[in-house]
Amino acid sequence: MTEPAQQFSPAFRGYNREEVDERVSALTQHIGTLQSHLESLQAAHQQATRLSDEQRTLIADLQDQVAELGATGYSGLGLRVEKSLQVAEDHAQRLMTQADADAEKLRRATELETQRLLSQAQKRADELVTSATEQAEILITGARTDVAQQSAEANAEKERLLEEARRTAELTRGAAERETESQLESARREASAILARANAEAERLSAETAAAANELRAETERQAAEFARRRAEDEREAELERTRLAQESERARAEFAAKQQRDEAELEARYTELERTLKAEVEQQRRTLGAEIEELRGRIAQEREQHDTALAQEREAHDRRISAELQSHADRIAQEREAHESELARGVESQRAELATLADQAARERQRADERAAEELEAARAAQEQRLADELERHGDTLRAENAQHAARIHREREAHEKRIADELTAHQDRIISEQERQGSALAQEREAHDAQLAGELTAHQDRIAAERGAHEASLAEEREAHDTALLSERETHDATLATERRAHDTALSEERRTHDATLERERQEHGARLAHERQTQETTLARERQAHDTALAQEREAQESALSQERAGHENRIAEELAEHRDRIAAERAEHETALSSERREQERALAEQRATQEAELAAERADHEARISDETTVHEERLAAQRAEHERSIDDERTALAERLRIDRDEAAAELGMQREALELELERKRAGLDADIAREREEHERSLAVAAEQHAAELRDRQEAATAAIDREVEAKRSAVTEETDVLRATTVEELAEYRAAEEAALAMLRAEAEDAARALREQIEADTIEFNRSSAEQREQLEQELSTRQREAAETSQRELDAVRAELAELQARLAEARAEYERKTAEATQDARSIRASAEQQAAEIVREAEQRAHTTFTAAENRAAKVLAAAEDRMSQLKVERSAVARYFESLGEVITNAQKLGTVTRNATDVAVTPDAEPDVAHRDSADRDPAGGGAGADDAEARGSEVRTGGVES
Repeated sequence: MTEPAQQFSPAFRGYNREEVDERVSALTQHIGTLQSHLESLQAAHQQATRLSDEQRTLIADLQDQVAELGATGYSGLGLRVEKSLQVAEDHAQRLMTQADADAEKLRRATELETQRLLSQAQKRADELVTSATEQAEILITGARTDVAQQSAEANAEKERLLEEARRTAELTRGAAERETESQLESARREASAILARANAEAERLSAETAAAANELRAETERQAAEFARRRAEDEREAELERTRLAQESERARAEFAAKQQRDEAELEARYTELERTLKAEVEQQRRTLGAEIEELRGRIAQEREQHDTALAQEREAHDRRISAELQSHADRIAQEREAHESELARGVESQRAELATLADQAARERQRADERAAEELEAARAAQEQRLADELERHGDTLRAENAQHAARIHREREAHEKRIADELTAHQDRIISEQERQGSALAQEREAHDAQLAGELTAHQDRIAAERGAHEASLAEEREAHDTALLSERETHDATLATERRAHDTALSEERRTHDATLERERQEHGARLAHERQTQETTLARERQAHDTALAQEREAQESALSQERAGHENRIAEELAEHRDRIAAERAEHETALSSERREQERALAEQRATQEAELAAERADHEARISDETTVHEERLAAQRAEHERSIDDERTALAERLRIDRDEAAAELGMQREALELELERKRAGLDADIAREREEHERSLAVAAEQHAAELRDRQEAATAAIDREVEAKRSAVTEETDVLRATTVEELAEYRAAEEAALAMLRAEAEDAARALREQIEADTIEFNRSSAEQREQLEQELSTRQREAAETSQRELDAVRAELAELQARLAEARAEYERKTAEATQDARSIRASAEQQAAEIVREAEQRAHTTFTAAENRAAKVLAAAEDRMSQLKVERSAVARYFESLGEVITNAQKLGTVTRNATDVAVTPDAEPDVAHRDSADRDPAGGGAGADDAEARGSEVRTGGVES
């Protein structure tokens, strides 16, 4: 701990450096000690963290070992064996879940206690380091202040000696000069006396103000400390009450858990009854399902034969249809190519006419556009290049879209043909009608798009003419060359694309034919496998859904109760917070809304004024431009209308020819499609006639299987009665176990509550000791401040008296020097002697006052150090007790872990005891599967013989199953007891 402040011996111009260095080194060593203590606390924290990690590792190991036991699937071993194994596995799962919950609870409690102890130790270490650092800073600052003060006093002494020597020399010069100096000295002494009185008065006022401020601060600190103590006490009481409520809730939870287990036992009884009924129904459904499976097998065989015949016929019809579609597709492609070439020719001709019209218009407008050409030339060139690039890209996109649409249409037609074989005639007629309508709408859309493009180009040209004065002739030549090159490349690309599409179409048709044959074979195999898988999946799903339903009911009940309590508390807090926030938000929004309205009104008025002026200027400029363009637009429009009329007539002739060709192609396709559909209808009638004969034979076999299902139903009812007696015994054992669990939970809750009360009492005692130490330190600090103020006040009064005395003596000396000029040297020597005595007295009193102040401060620091040392010892004792408690908690956790290991070993032995049950169940499952395989054999004679033997000796099979069930029940009961 800190040592009391010691005095440094004064040296010339300051303190002795060696003593200061020794003091600083001692403080440094003390800080190092505190740092080592902090490191030891950190090491303890790391050790606690390692212990926590080891506990987590142990818990993870337990969980992994429990997971190795695994939840085995028992479906397929028989319903009775499966029930026995599931009951045993549920019991093991409950034991492991309880062990995991206890381990997790111990781990959380250990971590919380360790974190609390470490945080408390860290906080105390930080406080000690901060206190030592502050005390070192105070001592160093005091030493520096004393050094500066002594340096100032030495300098003042030097100046005083020089002043006295100078005065002595001046006194020897002459009487007149001595008289002047005497008067000046008298005035200076009077001023010094006045200044001393003023300083003394200021010191007294400052001392009174400081005393009042210190008293107010002390009162405030006492009230704050009292408030902190009350708050700490309230927090401890609240924590104790919270712990008590938690324990009561834990006790209530244990009682509720016991009640819930009893209710679950009752529900289990009802559930067992319902389960037996459900099992009987499931068994009956299984037998019914077996009969239906046999029926489905017969139907599948019949449908497979019909499907093979239909596939062969449909493949032949599909080949004929594909060849017809290939021919019609080739004719349609040739017709579309001719239409596209004629359309391109018309476009070239219209572009040439448009270029000629534009050239004439440019010549007429060249004179008017001279003033604006220099500013808009660059923008017009960029716009023209962008327009050409956009047209080229749009044309390429159109070609690609048509190709993609053509390929997509072929793909859709092929899929529709495979899926809708029965109604191809109606689909074909609809497709013909839709193609005609689509072709008509496409022609109308192209005509409208062409007209809209012409109108858009006219508007754009009127905007661009003013910027095309100097570069229009060169631009026309470049555009013509680029357009011819683009048309040539597009034609070559289109021809190559058509050839590639034809080759790809032929390849795709052959690949689709092979894929279709392979798909049919794969679907036939998958259908048989899917029937077997669906049967097994249904049995597994029933067992899994029953177990999941029970678990979900328990979880939903707990979640609903906790959610209701949390939602109620959160809802009340949220309503209060939202009410306060809503009021504040309404007030803030009202002020912001009023401010925004005023600012927006000013901005709107200013913007309206600016827009009005701008719009008037733009209207004037546009009116002048519009009047200048009207005459030129009239001429251009007349020439363009004439060119469009000729182009439209040529387009109508080409479209009429193309439409006639498409109608001829569609007519040929319809005739071929009708012929193929007629053949398909005849084949369908033949297939239905053969299917009717097969249905009659299959129904006869189904009737025979229904008689065998009725015999199995009677044997299942006998097994259900025996399972009811076994379930009643299991419920009684579970009720006794739940009672023992309830008593254990209540005892644990009582123990935790007593520990919480003891902790609260210890914390209250520690808080009381801390408050007493703080009060004592605060009283000492107030006493030191009061003594300092009193010392300053007394020093100021003594300084004032000394100055007044010196002033009086100076006046007396001046009067004496006026009366007795001859005795001035003797009087001066006497005055100097007296002055030296007074100065010595002043220095002596100053030294005594300084020594008294340092003694008082040293004693105060020593008392504070003793108080802090005592508080540190108490904190160390508390920390040691906390470490002991943490060690006890860790030991308890390790004991609990050992207990969990023992329980885990018991669970492992319990699962080992199930080996015989699993072996018997596997044997029984093998016998059951063999019996089932014999029952579903297609041969009629072995099936009848097996049914006769089962009818003659039903008691034998039932007795074997009953013996196996009895052995499983004995093993299960032994596992539960262990």
